Amino acid sequence: MAEKVTRTNQSADKIFDVVETMVRNGAPMRLNDIAKLSGIPQSTAFRMINALRERGYVIQDENSAKYTLSLKFSLIGDMVRAKFDLRDLVHPYMLNIAASCDGICYLAIPQQQELVYIDMVSPPGSVLTRMPFIGKHVPLHCGGNGIIILSGYSDAQLEEYLRQASYDKPSPKTVTDPESIRAKVKEVQQLGYSFCTEQLESGNGSIAVGLRNHLGQIIAGLSVGGPIERLTDEYVRHALPHLRHAAEEISAQLAYKAL
Repeated sequence: MAEKVTRTNQSADKIFDVVETMVRNGAPMRLNDIAKLSGIPQSTAFRMINALRERGYVIQDENSAKYTLSLKFSLIGDMVRAKFDLRDLVHPYMLNIAASCDGICYLAIPQQQELVYIDMVSPPGSVLTRMPFIGKHVPLHCGGNGIIILSGYSDAQLEEYLRQASYDKPSPKTVTDPESIRAKVKEVQQLGYSFCTEQLESGNGSIAVGLRNHLGQIIAGLSVGGPIERLTDEYVRHALPHLRHAAEEISAQLAYKAL
């Protein structure tokens, strides 16, 4: 039985090797090229392709004899996305971060020119609830989660944002000077995380990292924070590995670097 399971697993691995090779190539391919690039024998590649053809996942051009993936993969992707909820995926990690870092953990996503907070978890024993921040809208440049999202923008996208942004000040110390925002975004791009204080609330700050999708785009910010007197260098060194580990695992589940 163990031998059969192993053989089945090997066949599944080879099918995925073929599929991922065809995805990376991005164009119709001949059998020998699929075999060569996937690193499996041509006869094996042929069996895998035939199995995919029978299930409608691969089609072959009658004239060129080249193979290409069908839109059935896209249909499956659409069905998965329709049932996908980012909050459901991230929330268990937020519980762990809030407890491990003894701080409030936030999840926020970009929506047009604003940041929208969609989840919040307080550490165990805290008198705060999860409700106060959920649904809150702020400009993207206000706070760690927004800045980490801006760090994923191209230069042109950032300039367009700065041109259209609302420069309201949710906190007296909120930075609204475009040049200072550019400098902060550049710093975050180099560090790979954002550390902001009193940009969203007086007396509070946060450390934030980005969650990436299959295209490498930062689609959400994940942060932990609290009163600025607690956000020492030691606290940052403690919290950052927890945030980065969670971001890596979540991004992997979002298919970042999957191919």
